[in-house]
Amino acid sequence: MLSETFIIDAKRDGDEMKIVMKEFTFKESIDIPQNRWRKFAALCSDISRAAEDAREGKTVNFRESFGESSYAIVTSDSRCSGNIVLCNEATGERIEIAPRYWNKILCHLPDLTSGVPDLFETQKQEEKVESIRDQLNSERKRRLEIEQELTLTKRLVSNVEFV
Repeated sequence: MLSETFIIDAKRDGDEMKIVMKEFTFKESIDIPQNRWRKFAALCSDISRAAEDAREGKTVNFRESFGESSYAIVTSDSRCSGNIVLCNEATGERIEIAPRYWNKILCHLPDLTSGVPDLFETQKQEEKVESIRDQLNSERKRRLEIEQELTLTKRLVSNVEFV
């Protein structure tokens, strides 16, 4: 819990985990499932930089996806300059985070990730699948090379006259 009106927590959702952020005053919330968590965590420093630039009066139009219709948005408009908006356009979930809460969220992220290590299990599986995919592509390429060599050899053999 970050305050009486704003919470961030890790929750189990079936076999997977998700991060839940809720703001009770404006009744806003967003769930970040395990398969999007790593991408979101990787964006945090860029999000912070964009929010800081907006607070300093610089023109900012930051919008980055963290997967499956989920976005982090920071703009320098006058109404909420420096606020971070996390949204999922597919589900309509949305939460606007003021800088003071964003900084608290960043402080709590290490605790959440160390307390819930399987938040990163999806990434390990994705890396394994990517490795297998690379290996299959390499084998596919080698197979094509062999097939081309065989085709060339067959042509050469068919063109040779036996004496």
